[in-house]
Amino acid sequence: MIQRAGLILSACVLLLSCGHKADTPADGGPSGITPYYKLNQGEDLSLEHNTALSVLTYVGDSWILAGRDATQMDMPIYPRFIKTTDGRYLMFFHAGNASSWAGEYCAYAQSSDLVNWSFCRQIFPINRNVQGHYDNVITRYYAGAHPLRLADGRLMVVASYRGSADMRHNLLDNGLALKFSSDEGESWSQEVRINVGTNWEPRPLLLPGGRVIIYYTDSRPYVENVWNSAIVSTGVSYIYSDDNGKTWLPDDPLNNHIGAFRQLRDSKNGQKVYTDQMPGVICLKGSSILVGTGEANQAPCSSTSTNFHISLAYSGPDYDWGSPDADGNLPVDRANAAFKGAAPTIEQFPSGEVVLTYNNNNTFYMRTAGESARGFSDEERFFGTEGIMGRGFWGSVLPDGHVLVAGVGGSGGASGLGYSLQVGQYYLNHDIYSASHPVTVDGNNGEWPSSGQALFVGSRDKMHATLRSSVKDGRLYFLAEVENPSWTHGSPSAYVSVYLASSGSGVLADGDLCLKLSFDGSVRASKWQNGWRNASAEVPCSVKEGTDWSLAEFSIPLSACPSGAAESLKINFGVGDSISFQSVLPIADTSTQKWLTLYN
Repeated sequence: MIQRAGLILSACVLLLSCGHKADTPADGGPSGITPYYKLNQGEDLSLEHNTALSVLTYVGDSWILAGRDATQMDMPIYPRFIKTTDGRYLMFFHAGNASSWAGEYCAYAQSSDLVNWSFCRQIFPINRNVQGHYDNVITRYYAGAHPLRLADGRLMVVASYRGSADMRHNLLDNGLALKFSSDEGESWSQEVRINVGTNWEPRPLLLPGGRVIIYYTDSRPYVENVWNSAIVSTGVSYIYSDDNGKTWLPDDPLNNHIGAFRQLRDSKNGQKVYTDQMPGVICLKGSSILVGTGEANQAPCSSTSTNFHISLAYSGPDYDWGSPDADGNLPVDRANAAFKGAAPTIEQFPSGEVVLTYNNNNTFYMRTAGESARGFSDEERFFGTEGIMGRGFWGSVLPDGHVLVAGVGGSGGASGLGYSLQVGQYYLNHDIYSASHPVTVDGNNGEWPSSGQALFVGSRDKMHATLRSSVKDGRLYFLAEVENPSWTHGSPSAYVSVYLASSGSGVLADGDLCLKLSFDGSVRASKWQNGWRNASAEVPCSVKEGTDWSLAEFSIPLSACPSGAAESLKINFGVGDSISFQSVLPIADTSTQKWLTLYN
């Protein structure tokens, strides 16, 4: 890693108790502390290819149900998000019906806090009694609305349309529809229909140079005996625009389309049948390499089974997917059937971490990887396991700074709630650079930058805490801020713990330092020895508290840090009396404990 002034804190923290309904983020948060979602901002947050210890931490109590008041429909599914320049979140979705989830019309809602959602309007309403391309009168339906911010600052939303409830026939009545907004979603242009032909699940992407690409599931074969056998041959194709969506190429998609990725599934009646659909595509940060993901039906053509797996595809440089091999597979660099699941999306944080989401057995999951989008982690269910939390399909995520906004539809009619959209938040914890500004230990956070780099804990209730550090004149300073503390001020549970360990296996060893900050105004520093803390000594600290927040500053000399701290120091940060440490505590012992590394 490139050396920098000050210290670097690396990867993650300890989680807390449990809850259901969110109270974050509201503008400003508690008046005395810096809200977690305003931290870790700015340009200089690159991890220098060190994402191995990064982790997404659930923001406790952030899960909500956006019900009928917010969606104005009985079966809202397929949520997709974008954030406006004035700080609002727009959530697009489409309406299913009792017999199909394919979508009838698209609408959107807005929220300033990810908690309270208000319905805006139908953006692609059902269009009845429309003249079709076959001397027929059709009803035009819409699905899969997906927003994108263009290089000129406008918003664009693309949706698939079809001329009948059955999208498999009458190809010229199907296509893609666009609308544009120049006022952050307050109003929209007239509909523009492009790319005539059967498609679904469009995914727009803005390349670094300004080119706009729309990837979509392409039902390309046009083979009636394949369709009539209920065997769908699919692949992912795309169109592109170099003028902010005014014109699109190729302009004859029925006869000239550009393939992105697909894999051979089987052959039927002498026809090769392919799979890969519902595309997600990102451009890897700082490169011209694209990574695509799709669901692939692995069943042979003799079966109509929905045996779906997640596949990954990697382009070459210059956004080039290459040429298909002899069997028509594209591209060459692929990971087929990587995971069991369907309906994937993929996104990347500015700091490099990649998030892959999908549903499996009507449950919403995610996996994470480093900046190469390879070597994904084990799957993790969204939002926990209580009731319908995390249940559903057709979900997506939006990286917003270091907050990951997550939503999923199809949550089901459990407990009389009806069909609703679930929305919740995760927080990205990773290596952060310690500040190097002077600190006065006086309980005043004014000298700490409001967008500074911090660690976050708080996955099991609405008590959220952050930890920041600064190194100056031979001392290591910490600022701990706690939002909505669940303790009674002065109670035995009112404390934070910061464990400083020497580099190595992530196990506490003799000589490591244990700091326990009690919000009665004291910090006790103990050395780890023989499996427990030995006699403690006080260190400088200052505490300040409000009705819904607590903060504390405290400091130790660098010379008191464990041996080897000049090169590497691991930190474990936790809140409250639910923390339990053992004499040997490998990282793998529990998913709620993550170690941090401090580099010089």
